[in-house]
Amino acid sequence: MRNIVYILLLSFSSLLYSNEPDFETLYSSLKPLLEKFTRPFTVLDYDSESNYFAFRIAKEFPLATCIMAGKNGELLDSMLSLCIESPDLKNILLLSKPLSIADLKNLAHTEHFDVMLAFNPIIAKNFYAIAKTLSDNVVVPNYQEQTVKIIPGNGALKIKSHWFSSEKPTIPLLINEKQQSMTLTPLNSHWSYSITRAPGISLITFLALKGSWPDLPLLEKAISNISWKYYSHLAPWDIIVTGSNIEVLPFSLNLNPTKNSKEFALDLLHMPPSEIKSALTLNMLQENSETPK
Repeated sequence: MRNIVYILLLSFSSLLYSNEPDFETLYSSLKPLLEKFTRPFTVLDYDSESNYFAFRIAKEFPLATCIMAGKNGELLDSMLSLCIESPDLKNILLLSKPLSIADLKNLAHTEHFDVMLAFNPIIAKNFYAIAKTLSDNVVVPNYQEQTVKIIPGNGALKIKSHWFSSEKPTIPLLINEKQQSMTLTPLNSHWSYSITRAPGISLITFLALKGSWPDLPLLEKAISNISWKYYSHLAPWDIIVTGSNIEVLPFSLNLNPTKNSKEFALDLLHMPPSEIKSALTLNMLQENSETPK
């Protein structure tokens, strides 16, 4: 039965992608979904084989942060030059690591997107299941009719430990979303706090997946502008890259948190992904050893 379903999926996909795309018409079909957002929102443009959608959304919707990612390394490399040529767009991110199904599973463990453009998806049995966990709205094209179809996601905004860390930095939270802000209430508690929404992804996710835009000078400038005296005890995954800006969101309520400092955050920018996990663990151990017993 599973093999029959998989064959049907392949046949359906070939039907959807058999005609040449008309980007303008497809965008017109997509735009009503984007216009529903009156708050900051995040779009994951996954391997659309064109920069058209991400750049146009970023230009027409300044509240959006558009993240370009995919499985084609050469295509991602070509998009970097386009980012460099568009310095006025402050809400574009580019992840240069080709993302496999395993990478998407890891991404779904921590990050969540309002919209995911899946115009050239991985043909795999569990792709759409993962996509629905990643995003509230999975957008797939019908090239026969030059329209898009919106597949509702699971609607689960996740505040979890980061897959790139061996630590478990968060406590369970009840989340009440209200336009520009989110109210976070620890389970079994009688208190809560509100934070302003920020689109984008964690700095740790950005570095783990070889984020190449914004580039190092832009990130260094953004990190240097953080008021670190107010954020010395937040976990690194609470630093959100929204484009050329960085936001700090106190998702983690830690008894023994990783000690953030400007120097440590800047050091992370220059580490290869293979060294970041050990650096986070070492920093946590140093922090714990300094905590009074």
